[in-house]
Amino acid sequence: MFLASMLLTPRTYKTLPVGAATVLYLRKVAAEFGDRVSMVEVPAWPEALARYGVADGIFINGRPAFFSPVTEEQVRAVIEEAFRERI
Repeated sequence: MFLASMLLTPRTYKTLPVGAATVLYLRKVAAEFGDRVSMVEVPAWPEALARYGVADGIFINGRPAFFSPVTEEQVRAVIEEAFRERI
């Protein structure tokens, strides 16, 4: 079993619809991998900035990912690549 941990710090859904779509793709694809993927969502509040040094972002295995709007297929491909890197 492999574990690809993600730290997700989404922006406010009302102000960033593209970010909301990415969050939905991440939730869906992570669910497809079952217990092989651990997804942690952190609200993008000032506390997140103080703790993590960023106000928002999507991280896979501690590395930033997705710097522009993405598709569900792109999300799946990045997670699958993270598994391949662990082998």
